[in-house]
Amino acid sequence: MVLKKLISKVDIIKPSEIDAERILGSDTPENQIKKFIDLGAKLVIMTLGKDGAIVSNGVETITFETLAKEIVDTTGLEMHFGQVFIPQYEESRK
Repeated sequence: MVLKKLISKVDIIKPSEIDAERILGSDTPENQIKKFIDLGAKLVIMTLGKDGAIVSNGVETITFETLAKEIVDTTGLEMHFGQVFIPQYEESRK
């Protein structure tokens, strides 16, 4: 798959658990994150819908629970998550 080859060229990848399954096949989020790291991604941010998110650089892994009381629809959330997280991440590296 061409997409797997491109992963080694990116610093940050932000798949949802559904995206990860489409790219890597069915597995646990933790194993999928390891596979992304093994393919060359430097930072993996996997969103898990109602279950929050997992962020890993291959050395450290942080799990975030959702703050939402009720999940109605995650449409558009993926874009917003990336737009908020990535600038904050870059700022923290300065």
